[in-house]
Amino acid sequence: MQKTPIKHLLEKEEHLNQTVHACGWIRSIRVQKTFFFMQINDGSTFDSIQIVAGNSLENYEELVEKLSTGASVQVQGTLVTSQGKGQSVEIHPKKIFLIGASPSDYPLQKKRHSFEYLRTIAHLRPEVC
Repeated sequence: MQKTPIKHLLEKEEHLNQTVHACGWIRSIRVQKTFFFMQINDGSTFDSIQIVAGNSLENYEELVEKLSTGASVQVQGTLVTSQGKGQSVEIHPKKIFLIGASPSDYPLQKKRHSFEYLRTIAHLRPEVC
């Protein structure tokens, strides 16, 4: 299955109720008892897409322990209309693969950072292909 940029998932209705494949970095994650909410971004837009995963997910327990802000993931699931506020669509995953874990001391969080702070961690800049 071909990866779809998050920008297209958020803008085009043709993907609604279809199986999609998205990749990106975790911007934030909130874990509840039986499910978690995760925001991922791939750089194709400033907006993130929400992933809502229940404990029926195949590797749920393992994922909850390993996922954190900054980790890279692949998500395969169904794009559906969101019931929550703040986003129009969300992905209900069938599979989530952890591509790269993020250390617990990862310096970037969801909050805004000053340019001065960001300059101290210039090694995190992505390379342009």
